[in-house]
Amino acid sequence: MLTNLSPSKLFEKSAMKSPAIELSDCVKCGICVELHPSVFKLTDAGYFEIADKPNYDEAKIEEVIKYCPGNCVYWEDDV
Repeated sequence: MLTNLSPSKLFEKSAMKSPAIELSDCVKCGICVELHPSVFKLTDAGYFEIADKPNYDEAKIEEVIKYCPGNCVYWEDDV
């Protein structure tokens, strides 16, 4: 039952977004890890992954999006 949530809380939750990586476009340059190592990690398999966090520093993610040469980092709406 959603009666305990205020309309602003419902809107806030629906407006949340998370960074994502399109691995097929990734050139594995590592700029994401260099710019924001608390979110982006290189796995042992040689792929980049994103740490699961309750929220993300929008300015830092935007910087990663701006400088990613593969244009593979983007915002994804949380469902």
